Amino acid sequence: MHPVIALYLAIKRKKSGRFQFVPVGKDDFGVVKVALVEGNIVGFDSTWGAYLESLKHMLTWKKAIVRWDDIGGSDTIVRVYIPRREALSHIVNLELSQFPTARDLSYEEARDLLKLRIGKRRYLTPDEVRRIKEGKTGGKSFFLQRDPDHASIFVGGKEIYTFRIAGNSVSRIGVADFPEEGVFIVNTDHLVVLTVSVPVFVPGKEISGEEALKEVERLKKEADKIWHLLLSGIGDIYVSVVGYRGTVMGVFILHGEDMKAKDEKALKTIVKTIDLKGRLYEHGTDMRST
Repeated sequence: MHPVIALYLAIKRKKSGRFQFVPVGKDDFGVVKVALVEGNIVGFDSTWGAYLESLKHMLTWKKAIVRWDDIGGSDTIVRVYIPRREALSHIVNLELSQFPTARDLSYEEARDLLKLRIGKRRYLTPDEVRRIKEGKTGGKSFFLQRDPDHASIFVGGKEIYTFRIAGNSVSRIGVADFPEEGVFIVNTDHLVVLTVSVPVFVPGKEISGEEALKEVERLKKEADKIWHLLLSGIGDIYVSVVGYRGTVMGVFILHGEDMKAKDEKALKTIVKTIDLKGRLYEHGTDMRST
């Protein structure tokens, strides 16, 4: 497991203890130490200083040795306090800062993204929509959607893409122009939202269902890739597979209005049962910290 997702999951799962991350790649160096109490960061230090921003160096590592111990009374790690929710959004925004500039979506891509409802959805009042427009997002990651013509993506509380579909065309707009009636929010995990939104940043390549299985196995071995595989078939079936740095974050199957989270075994079954085609969007973070 990549060190960034190991830390992210420890925070999300409210772990306690002292974590030390040391890279094993021949071109990687440094050390990061993080102390957690129920997922809240209570201590932090690294080769580059006691700043959470230093986590950006871990994004370049391929693998790392992760050591875990109880927090001792004589521990000299620098004391800081970063609440769990703030730490999670900070990590995902560090990752987002390495993404390319957003591109224009095609009508087919926008339509497919609008179809997806990965997470629990809840209708918003006009007042709640206005608060989001005012930037009162609480650092959350979520989708805003209004069928069948508007969608917006927020990562770590920041708007990254909003679009409107009119007929067979799509146009990018600001969230200020989002309708306030008939809107629902889909709340989900930060990294799931980030991976789902990869098509916003990189063009996709055409792929069949059978090819998808081989591509997923390849991507699970590549720690520098963040990706979204989106397939569809007859009968209004959509399959979304998202991955982050060697870890499959989820397999989501949408049939009509019914969205279900499945495992990789379900993906193998469905691509052998149903004729699916779609696109693979793959962001490779080939970068080095200086």
